[in-house]
Amino acid sequence: MNTFWIITAALVLIVLAALLPGLLRPRPITRQLTQNLVLRDIRIAELQRDVDDQVMDAEDLAGAEEEIARALLEESDPDSLASERAGSIAGHRLLAVIIFCLIPAISLSTYLKLGSPQLATGAVATDPTPAPAIDQKTIDAMVVQLEQRLKDDPDSAEGWLLLGRTYMALARYDEAVPALARAHELVGDIPQVLLQYADALAMADGGRIDADVLVLVHRALALEPENTAALWLAALGAAEAGETGKALAYLRQAKTLGARSGTPTVEVDAAIRELEALAPAVQGSTQENAVAAVAVTITIDPTLRQRVNAQDVLFVFARAPGQGGPPLAVSKTQADNLPREIVLDDSMSMAPMFKLKVGDTVTVTARISKSGTPTAQSGDLQVSSEPFVIGEQNTIALVIDEVVE
Repeated sequence: MNTFWIITAALVLIVLAALLPGLLRPRPITRQLTQNLVLRDIRIAELQRDVDDQVMDAEDLAGAEEEIARALLEESDPDSLASERAGSIAGHRLLAVIIFCLIPAISLSTYLKLGSPQLATGAVATDPTPAPAIDQKTIDAMVVQLEQRLKDDPDSAEGWLLLGRTYMALARYDEAVPALARAHELVGDIPQVLLQYADALAMADGGRIDADVLVLVHRALALEPENTAALWLAALGAAEAGETGKALAYLRQAKTLGARSGTPTVEVDAAIRELEALAPAVQGSTQENAVAAVAVTITIDPTLRQRVNAQDVLFVFARAPGQGGPPLAVSKTQADNLPREIVLDDSMSMAPMFKLKVGDTVTVTARISKSGTPTAQSGDLQVSSEPFVIGEQNTIALVIDEVVE
């Protein structure tokens, strides 16, 4: 007998040892006495009502109670109680024998039928035939079934999203585009839907990230600035456009987010190394020729959100601390879509001699203008960063929390 069956037998004996004493222990016989006492109480209560109704007097009641007590003693005869006790003990012993035999028998038969007895002996039967994979016909049938369901219910956003993902998994990118476009149409601007739609558009075009794809990606970033998938796609788009600095800014932000959440960043690290290795060959070895960019994530203090109107303008600009002249880079957009991300780079300068350069120390200001002009006026909302060095820091987060007096 191996260890498994020894342990099993020991556990069964422990259970039986816990049950049997309770079954075999003599119990006081109280059933007949309890019934007699209940009947006595009922009779006395009836007599008491007769006294209350003046049908009988108190002396008659006392005599009746003595008679009832005498009858109770006769009915609770010791010989009959002893007989009941003996029958009870015999019944308990019979039940104990039945339990002692049935528990092991039922447990063993159930395990042999439903369990895996071969595991107890270590002889595990292995089926050399692998589980059959889902064949292409089954997959096609499932897709057809889903397509038919959407014909019957064309407003099912969940169905269109599932169909689009299925097409993407099957590399049917041209069919995934309209499915995900329909899902986006039904649910609106949800970051994950925007990014899946953007991914489908890119894959349908051979992996190229064009302007239409970037529109979707930047819309997702505006809604969810810390979405690493959106940052990755934005970096790929910038790299394809030759904007190495901007691509590095996106990738470094994705790396920072990954490190913060404990997510591996192997692919991001490899892309950063590749772009950093390509940058000197393309841009030259001097800092003056390097592409400078910084990704600015902008949010607003909840207490000031009600002050923002649809016609307000958001200016984001970088300046050298303590120096006059135009900003080194400036962005102008509507202010009613916060939080969002703005990437400032050296192509956004207002004059050739005033532009961002790697190695420059700058501050970045985000200002919501009520008048539509960049100059600060009373009632405008703004925030400015601490000075930092372009190239050493390529991502910043700003929270607009100041009202211009």
